Amino acid sequence: MNKMMRNLLAAALVVGMSPITAQESETGTAEAAKTEAAAEPTTGAVVTNEGWAVHCILRMVVTAVDGVAVTEGQAVDRMEFEPGAHTVSGYASDDDRSPCVTFSGEKAVVVAEGERIGESTATVNVVAGKEYFLGVDVRSADKKAWKIVPWKINH
Repeated sequence: MNKMMRNLLAAALVVGMSPITAQESETGTAEAAKTEAAAEPTTGAVVTNEGWAVHCILRMVVTAVDGVAVTEGQAVDRMEFEPGAHTVSGYASDDDRSPCVTFSGEKAVVVAEGERIGESTATVNVVAGKEYFLGVDVRSADKKAWKIVPWKINH
């Protein structure tokens, strides 16, 4: 054993480490790579139960996902999707519209009892590892323009 190897071995023993062989080192590296690869996200998320009412983006009531009707009681506040295009249909929850005024600031959002505010369908091109927040944009004075929009994307 040469002098440099003896010094490395002595240093490892002083700090309580065991000497590592080349084979163990490669195995450890391979295991670390597997763990790192497993940590990479494979899905993206769509969140519908948060709005931004102060800016007239209202929370959603989801009625269909990828063309399939949502049944009462199904959890659709946060949905995980494989990457690709997905559709979410719904309308605005009417419980957070009170502070909202149109974008022009001229008049409050007024809807008839039972009216589905901004009923529409949005297509989200999901990317793994991203989180998309959807809400219904009611800033326009024209109710026909109210629709589901992505209002925030977390990376």
